[in-house]
Amino acid sequence: MKNVDSSATPDLAALIRSGGPARRSRRLLLLAGAAVLLLALLALWLGQRSADRHRPAPFVTESLRRGDINLTITATGNLAPTNSITVGSELSGTVLEVYVDANDRVTKGQPLAKLDTTKLLQTAASSRATVASARAKVAEAEA
Repeated sequence: MKNVDSSATPDLAALIRSGGPARRSRRLLLLAGAAVLLLALLALWLGQRSADRHRPAPFVTESLRRGDINLTITATGNLAPTNSITVGSELSGTVLEVYVDANDRVTKGQPLAKLDTTKLLQTAASSRATVASARAKVAEAEA
């Protein structure tokens, strides 16, 4: 068995923990390689950008000729009127005649339709009879 110096043991343990000189040089070599690769990529990118700036724009030329100019317009969406008017009625009933059609121009006061007034006249007569009956009951109560 060999005699081991105890003073050399701590240095040997530190050397083993640090990975030794070979591991440090390998790490340094990897960092240098990565830096060189990054610089090469940066130089390539900058060279491509400057080449793109000096490249002329692609133009297409043709000889002169006569022809028609065509204009095509496309649109998407729903069609809606720009102005619309809601026509209402104070009376309701069956329509006898219609004097206008859809999208016709109309003026103020122009009749649009004629209603059947038979039900309206019957309702008015019934209301008059109810009023006459109520007046008769009041007269009877006063007597």
